[in-house]
Amino acid sequence: MAKSTAATADDDTPGLVRLHHDDASACSWEGTEYQVDANGDVVVPQTAVAALRSHGFVPVPLPAAAEA
Repeated sequence: MAKSTAATADDDTPGLVRLHHDDASACSWEGTEYQVDANGDVVVPQTAVAALRSHGFVPVPLPAAAEA
C-alpha cells in the first residue's frame, strides 16, 4: 500500500518542488502517493520532476519577490 505524503502545496521545504496538472487528483513516485490540491498543485521531491513532467505535470512558477 502506498504511503501518503504530509507535504502540501504550501510547503517550501528544500528539495521539494511544486508542480501543476489540470486533470490529476494524485500522483505517485517511488511508492509514495502525493495528493493534488484543489488548485491542481502537488508538492513532490525534486527527483520526481522529470518523470512527472512526462505525465503532463508542469512546474509552478514562484511568485515574484515583493519590492522593498
